[in-house]
Amino acid sequence: MDEIAVLLATYNGEKYLSELLDSLLKQTYPNLKIYIHDDGSHDDTVSVIREYQAKNPCKIQVFDYPPTGSSCANFMSMLKYVNEPYVMFCDQDDVWLPEKTEKVFEEMKKTEAENPDKPCLVFSDLYVVDSELKIISDSFMKYADRNPYRTDYKSLLMKNAAPGCTMILNRELVNKAKCCNDITKIGMHDIWVILIAALEGKVSYVDLPLIFYRQHQENVVGAKKVTKVKKILNTLHRIISGSQGKEKKEWLNNVSKLASVLSESLELKNEEKEFLSSLAGIIAKNKMTRIKFYFKNGLIEKNRWWLVFWI
Repeated sequence: MDEIAVLLATYNGEKYLSELLDSLLKQTYPNLKIYIHDDGSHDDTVSVIREYQAKNPCKIQVFDYPPTGSSCANFMSMLKYVNEPYVMFCDQDDVWLPEKTEKVFEEMKKTEAENPDKPCLVFSDLYVVDSELKIISDSFMKYADRNPYRTDYKSLLMKNAAPGCTMILNRELVNKAKCCNDITKIGMHDIWVILIAALEGKVSYVDLPLIFYRQHQENVVGAKKVTKVKKILNTLHRIISGSQGKEKKEWLNNVSKLASVLSESLELKNEEKEFLSSLAGIIAKNKMTRIKFYFKNGLIEKNRWWLVFWI
């Protein structure tokens, strides 16, 4: 049975960590190895980790190297130290349903069979829950207005469909992901790996909520309920308040950096390379040029015309 490495990045996570670790140890897929690296916690996170490791020495391994400084860098650093053929990312405050690993792994094997020797990634839906695990929504995708079937690389550059904690990566994808030339340019680990899979392999989706995705004040990245009306009102508010300009510049800067490092790190077709090179330089273009570029490349859905006010 294939081994799967679960990478758990922790930082000041003592409050919910035991629930998460218990859920990992109760997975119906038995051949899991849990790797943990703490990024300099100053609460009792490390004590909780050591307690679980002592009770489960064959299932849990703790990496002991200096803090990396961010969630993204923490996850990316662990990729270098695991050799299992499959890898999953894990957040410290969620709870995995018992069948989570089994379900996404089944889909991974199907995806690999149809895409041999290609970098593949599978992700799923999630339950959105409050701090006490009471369900807010039975679908993160609907709650946060994500389209899990828009997984071409152009769409993903505009809006990532998949939270990292839902993902499973095969070894081909892990090997590609480790070749990042500059981690500071990729933003988050999840968008980096899913873009590689979209560009060079295959991304697949399991239409089942398999994690209790906990929302609380300490979330680094969380779920926010989104409606069309709310989007338009928020955009207009940002324009009127003056915050829109700063947000737009930051967003364009991040997308430009990501496009640049993708172009530099991967062996791509000419069409893909030209698109990413153009996107990398988009921050220097005027607004009308940017809008034409987005529409020309199908980066804005027809029912989201109002985005032109923001971009």
